[in-house]
Amino acid sequence: LLLRGCKLRNTDWVLACVVFTGHESKIQKNSSQAPHKKSALEKQTNRLMLIIFSLQLICCVVGGTWGTIFEGSIALEEGYLDT
Repeated sequence: LLLRGCKLRNTDWVLACVVFTGHESKIQKNSSQAPHKKSALEKQTNRLMLIIFSLQLICCVVGGTWGTIFEGSIALEEGYLDT
């Protein structure tokens, strides 16, 4: 008996009978990879990382915009701020 994926070596000749068992056999059902499972903690961590990244991006954009406006208008009026 030779199952799917097995190799026969060191033989000169073979007497065989091929039988089609279909896609419902145990070897066929186990041949596919299992679906990737994510735990609830992994899903929550991914979601929180996305939220943190978004908040940091928003803070960078707001801070950069505010800094540009500050340097362009307010800093020129103040004499003690040398640019």
